[in-house]
Amino acid sequence: MESGRQGRRVGRHRRVLGNLRWEERAWPRTRNREDERRSYKERIVHWSRDVSFVIHQLTALDRGSGPFARRLDLQRGIGVFGHSRGGQAAGSVRMLDERVRGGINIDGMQGEYPFQPVKSDDSSGDQPFLWIQQRLPPPPTDEQLQRAGRTRAEYDAEVQRLVAIWDRKLGAVAGGAMRVNIDRPGITHIDFSDEPFWDGSMTPETRPGKLKTIADTRAWVRAFFDGTVRGDWAGLKALAGGDGKSRPEVTVQVFGRMWP
Repeated sequence: MESGRQGRRVGRHRRVLGNLRWEERAWPRTRNREDERRSYKERIVHWSRDVSFVIHQLTALDRGSGPFARRLDLQRGIGVFGHSRGGQAAGSVRMLDERVRGGINIDGMQGEYPFQPVKSDDSSGDQPFLWIQQRLPPPPTDEQLQRAGRTRAEYDAEVQRLVAIWDRKLGAVAGGAMRVNIDRPGITHIDFSDEPFWDGSMTPETRPGKLKTIADTRAWVRAFFDGTVRGDWAGLKALAGGDGKSRPEVTVQVFGRMWP
C-alpha cells in the first residue's frame, strides 16, 4: 500500500501498479532504532486508514446504481486480516473503524505490539482479535550473548517481559483475543503466505510442512470470521478447545470471552 503508483495500462480497464522510487515515498529514511519504531507505527496507522477508505468505497458501490449495487453484504460488518505488516494493520484498524468486526494478524510482530497503539488512550480495542505466530526464535548461543554483552539471565528476563506485555495487551481486548502459535520445524515468516509455492524455494522435503501450515492458517482464519462476521462460533470453539493430540505443533491461548 505504501509504494503503489500508476503503471502501464493492460487492456482497456486494467493497470499494473509498480513501486515508487524511495525518494518519491512519504516515509523518510530511518537513522536509528527510534526512527524505525516511529516510522513503522506511522505506516501501520496509514495502512489502517487505507483499509477504512476501501470500506467507504465498497459501501458507496453497494449503495450506488452500478453493477455492485445491493450485491455486497456489508450489514453484518467486515473482517480484516493480513500478513506481516499487513497483519499489524489488520489488528490496528479494529480500533479506528467500528465496521470492522474482527481483525487477524498473521505473524506480524514489532517488539511489544501485536497491534499498534493507534489511539491516544493506548486501548486494545473492542472487536475480537486473533494473532497467529510462528514459534519464537531459538535462544542465542553463549557466544552470541557474549558478543552482545548480555547474560543468559538478562535474555530470559527480556523474553518473559515481552510475553507478559503481549498477554496484558491481548487480555485488554474487550471482545476477546486469541494467540495461536504454530511451532513446526523449518517454518519461517514467509510460510504463512503463498510465496514459497511460486518463488522456487520449496523442496520435496519442506513441502508437506509448508502445506500443513497454510492449511492450519486457512482453518483459523475461516473459523474466526465465521464467528465474528457470521455469528457461527462452532468452528472456532472446536479449534480452540482441542486437546492438542491431533495437532501437537499448534498451541492456543484464549484471552477473555470471545463468543457467547
